[in-house]
Amino acid sequence: MGKLKSRLAFWVYLRRALRSLIFASRIMHPGGEIGRALRDLSQSELRPEDEIAIDLLTNAIARHQAAEENLRRWRALTPREQEVSALTCLNFTNVQIADHLTISPETVKTHIAMCSPNLSCTARMSCARISATGISVPGRRPMSSAGNAKN
Repeated sequence: MGKLKSRLAFWVYLRRALRSLIFASRIMHPGGEIGRALRDLSQSELRPEDEIAIDLLTNAIARHQAAEENLRRWRALTPREQEVSALTCLNFTNVQIADHLTISPETVKTHIAMCSPNLSCTARMSCARISATGISVPGRRPMSSAGNAKN
């Protein structure tokens, strides 16, 4: 029975690998979507296709690594720190955050101060970096600048 399972797992692996190769050949083929896009960029920037591909891939990997680091830092925050940070990123004032979360403005300041070491800077400075990962506060609606909840 063990051999049968391992053979089945091997065939499933091969099938997935084949699908991946077929997909990659379709998009990476010179006539495929990525091939055409690289050719167009190469012509518009007057640079070789392989140089553009290397630059794009290097940039994508760096952005992915930065997003992973931001997510790791975000997850290190407590749920309340995440809420305060997210609302800070939405340009809420401390008073608006306090009203929204029914806590005092001093407590908001404390949460922001506690976030700073985890985010490697002040919460307000890291908002662009954190929000770039697409993290939002579940179950919360943004407030208008007047401090009222949007409908």
